[in-house]
Amino acid sequence: MTAAAAALFAANLALHVLPGLLLTGILPVVPMWLDIIGAVAGGFLLVSIAVNAVFFLKNRNKKVSTAEMMAWIEREKQGIERDFRSYRRSMAGFYALGIVYPTLLILSAYLLSCVLILHGFIWLIAAAVLCIFTYTLLRLLVFSLEREKVNYVLDRRDFPKLYQLVAECAERAGYRGKIELIVNASWSGAVFEAGGVPYLVLGVQLVRLLTREELSSVIYHELAHIINRDLKSNLYFARASARWERATEIRGFANWIPKFMLSAYVVKYLFLYQSFDLLTAIHRERLADAFAVECGGARAFTDGLAKTNYFGYYNQERRSDLVVDSEILPPDFYEREIAHFLECCRTWGEKWRENCLREITVTYSTHPSFSERMQAAGCED
Repeated sequence: MTAAAAALFAANLALHVLPGLLLTGILPVVPMWLDIIGAVAGGFLLVSIAVNAVFFLKNRNKKVSTAEMMAWIEREKQGIERDFRSYRRSMAGFYALGIVYPTLLILSAYLLSCVLILHGFIWLIAAAVLCIFTYTLLRLLVFSLEREKVNYVLDRRDFPKLYQLVAECAERAGYRGKIELIVNASWSGAVFEAGGVPYLVLGVQLVRLLTREELSSVIYHELAHIINRDLKSNLYFARASARWERATEIRGFANWIPKFMLSAYVVKYLFLYQSFDLLTAIHRERLADAFAVECGGARAFTDGLAKTNYFGYYNQERRSDLVVDSEILPPDFYEREIAHFLECCRTWGEKWRENCLREITVTYSTHPSFSERMQAAGCED
């Protein structure tokens, strides 16, 4: 047992035993209101067991046909288009339930232990069982958390022009918060949050390939995700999803009781989160596209989008033609790659253009197709 686990066990044991022992010395008899509290707490635990048992028996052999799933997806998509904010609020409510429900389980176990100890030491066995239950439940929740680590953040002193461009875009977009930059070996942009700070990720070839106006359009798009609070809500939902997934993976005989008590909620939450993340993605991207067009103009947006799509096709089809003699990339690799890409554009550009325009949005797409985004921006070519 680690020091952290030992401290958690000791604190949990004290919360189970000490209130009951202290009240035993103070109260000559157990008042009825304490018995009522104990009965309510015990009833809540029994109802939780019953609900999870029914959920397990009802769903263990349940199968959903493809037609039923597609019909459900279509209904959910229509609901999102009608009222995205209400859909996100309902997801937030279910997320909050994941905080309230385990808290009530733990508090109920503490209250029941206190009342049982007041009725004599013969009930210590039942209190000990509740103590083990709350410890394993707390252990599942506490030790399934992970610290956030962010690497390769660009120093403002080393990349002043890039940070200046981001600052100018943020000012025009009306964003006043802090933002850090990360450059990775890709050709796309992204944004995420860690420790309350948003991080803008720009692919190194994106920075090299796009004009200042086109790169600004990418930055506006990513800033829109911050301003629209996509990061905040999705971050909380994603963290909870990861926590519940890790919690269910923890092995051990004693852990099956709390895992069973949480099973109905966890299964439902993981399904709802994955559905929410997938089905709302296109809506969030459309809002970010519209913001980028408003701030940076339609031409810069569509030209930058076309270049990144072309580079994606290049990466899939022609990048392997770029021969590197060593496992370690040479210092001029990215310059050679851009030159090779531009050379391939002269040969394959027309084919890539046709591919962009023929791209379709499928059920599980996270982004609208290129032609849809270009049309929404008001550009014909």
